[in-house]
Amino acid sequence: MKSFDYEKAWQDLSLPAFKQLPNAVLCLAEEVGIVADELSQDRQCCMIWPDDGGKLREMFERLDSVTLSRASLVLYNYNHWRPSAGIAENAPVMKCGWKFSNYADQVLRARFFIGLDSKATVSFQIHEGTIRVCYSSSEMWIWHEVAPATDAGLQLANAIALKLRQKIDAISRREGRDTAAYKFMEKLKKTAAWPDFDISGYMVEGEELKLRQAARMPKPDNENLIASIKSDFCKKIATMTTERDGMLWIVEHDLPTDNAIFYNHTGRFCFGWRNPITGNAKTQLVEKLAGFPFPYDVQESNKY
Repeated sequence: MKSFDYEKAWQDLSLPAFKQLPNAVLCLAEEVGIVADELSQDRQCCMIWPDDGGKLREMFERLDSVTLSRASLVLYNYNHWRPSAGIAENAPVMKCGWKFSNYADQVLRARFFIGLDSKATVSFQIHEGTIRVCYSSSEMWIWHEVAPATDAGLQLANAIALKLRQKIDAISRREGRDTAAYKFMEKLKKTAAWPDFDISGYMVEGEELKLRQAARMPKPDNENLIASIKSDFCKKIATMTTERDGMLWIVEHDLPTDNAIFYNHTGRFCFGWRNPITGNAKTQLVEKLAGFPFPYDVQESNKY
């Protein structure tokens, strides 16, 4: 079984492409990281624009479609494929890459009047700066990336879509509409690959990929690893010991355990977690807990 060697693709394709991006793109990407840091996507998976009067969008609009399309693809893959260690240690960090790509795609869709939701049998979508030709029916949905989201790319996509429509319109008794579309799209994947960012050569056998990744991984720091394991163990033992001693104290002082619990994430006991305790009962409980040696809280009910 073959898998995608994302580390090698990042090193061979994404990193060199990232270094060739114009300064205007890199500055805009930094701006996205600042003003959109706490923003997220809407229900259609589109990034929400900041409430700045459209200033950020204006900055995107200043870039021509060729630059914007390329930047969307490069920054998305640079962020998505980036290894967590090893060959990427000294490379610039661009955590906002996917947000930049999302904003760029929205601008490109508006320029070419391409929407996300289309009920047409043959339609276009733009993702990561690339035009996808899509075919949909009640039985199936299939798409293929065919060109960058540019004027020239749209012309190519239109030509491909026309051939697809002609193919599915020429329905014979032996070949249904969906079958014709599927065969055309599968053939398109083999013959019309977009060569600008071709990743087909980075599909490798699973075992070979494991060997490549192992070779790139830095030698583990056994001393720190041992120390970390021991530290985690000590923390767990301390937590379990606190829980044990606290529950034993409760039993030894004739208090019920079914309404008491220890929260290891806070290090505190909670009384009344299952059934909140009324005001009078709380007063009596607190008196009995006078000598309890651990921090605790009482979940109090509003009913008296």
